[in-house]
Amino acid sequence: MLNASGPSIAVMPLNDSRTNRDMDAVIEKGYLLDVQRAIGDELSSMNLFSSVFVSTNDAICPKTDFQLYPKLYRLDWEIPHYGRLQAEGFLVGFKTGIIGGTVFLLWPIDVYGHSVLEVQLKQSTNSLPLF
Repeated sequence: MLNASGPSIAVMPLNDSRTNRDMDAVIEKGYLLDVQRAIGDELSSMNLFSSVFVSTNDAICPKTDFQLYPKLYRLDWEIPHYGRLQAEGFLVGFKTGIIGGTVFLLWPIDVYGHSVLEVQLKQSTNSLPLF
């Protein structure tokens, strides 16, 4: 929900500064733009801004009161005790055959996602960072 009396803000293109890009092979293409749009949706829902613009290109950004510059440092996942799960799956499959191995794979497996995102807010009039 937008606030008609609030300032306007633009979410600038996401700066991808990750050193580990293994997730790129697994996730659909264009997910960085999805992250940028999610930031815009969150800002819209805060009821602080009169308009929220998500810029896909610096050159086409309209005049706004503030600009938010997101920078992604980490986006990955881990499966705790993955080696143990592989060994258990092999043993269950070996001892019980394909049916037992298939049943073992149906058990829930924890997957932990990690992300580090830094944002810098600038006032459009002087381009000085506010934080």
